[in-house]
Amino acid sequence: MKRLGMLGFFALVLLAGCGKSGGKGEVLATIGNRSITTEDLDRRLAEMPPNVQAQFEGQEGRMRLLDGMLDEEAFHLAALAMDLDENLEVKGQIESAKRRVLIQAYYQREVAPYTQMTEEDMLRFYEENPDEFTRPEEAEVRQVVLSTEADAEMVRRKLLAGEPWEPIVEKYCVDLPTKNRRGVVGPVSKNASIIPLVGTSPELSRMIDTLTVGTISPAVKTGKGFHVITVEKRTPETLMAFEKIRDAIRRNYSPVFAEKVRKDKVAALREKYETKIVREPGVAAVGGAEADAERPAAKLFDLAQATTDPKARIKYYDEIVRNYPDDPHACEAQFMIGFVYSEELHDYDQARAAFAKVRDDRRCGEDLHKNAEWMLEHMGTEPPEFQD
Repeated sequence: MKRLGMLGFFALVLLAGCGKSGGKGEVLATIGNRSITTEDLDRRLAEMPPNVQAQFEGQEGRMRLLDGMLDEEAFHLAALAMDLDENLEVKGQIESAKRRVLIQAYYQREVAPYTQMTEEDMLRFYEENPDEFTRPEEAEVRQVVLSTEADAEMVRRKLLAGEPWEPIVEKYCVDLPTKNRRGVVGPVSKNASIIPLVGTSPELSRMIDTLTVGTISPAVKTGKGFHVITVEKRTPETLMAFEKIRDAIRRNYSPVFAEKVRKDKVAALREKYETKIVREPGVAAVGGAEADAERPAAKLFDLAQATTDPKARIKYYDEIVRNYPDDPHACEAQFMIGFVYSEELHDYDQARAAFAKVRDDRRCGEDLHKNAEWMLEHMGTEPPEFQD
């Protein structure tokens, strides 16, 4: 157990830092032609995470650290004596480590400081993306749902005659959620693809958008029955004040901003160093034709994930679905077709068709079925409002 404990301690010292010995300050120990000074010990401690530093507090702790550094230097000297620094494999590992350190150092100095959104950055983002912070026109709607068109016409006549909505809803409405809310629906955004308490109904959505405030609508049929509605109030499209959403911009868009800074820097460096793609992965060198038509589904899926063009991604996913229908990636590819159409291209008809195939395919598994159902139910809904 003691041997294992010492091995663990030695590994901890190695991981804590690999600084050179022979710094300034009082010499604490020598080994071969090397010396370890108080400055070496302090530097090694400073390189450690705070929770590790605590293990080497006090005279006893510093002595354990010095002992570990001597062990480390003994291995170092032995490796040099064997000319391991000239070993091809070791040299390759040293170069890889050097490359990682240089990349990290450059990023920390030239990129990271500019990835934090300043007040000016947030204001510019707000001004350049007004659609992101505009609350759409909304209508406060009240409805009553009836089983038959005849019932709907009877109720409509009562409402036109001036009978109040709440008793009408309580007495005649056949939709329990609507009844529980006394007929109140909404608010409903303009051009809404999903209507609260109703679901998808383009006809009802058009009726809500065009109905004059206070007017009683004709009956509109949906999967729930026959709806008679009125618009009680409209709130015009409103650009939210910057002061009220400043913190939300920083919270929600900082990752997007940081990635843009990184991409802009990389683009400038690629141009500076004359980057050129000789041949795209997965494309044959001769004639530019696509490589082997029998490409595995996993490879096609990776190609889709790496492609920035949404239409190109759909083509890759579609190739998986058509050519490898029994592959485990096929259902996921079908789901991703729907996702790209919905979230990137906003082609909701194509998206619904794609998600419906996932929902109805027994091979796709319960999780994908649930995800497809969720997308079908919430597709096109507005994102949550910013909270002050």
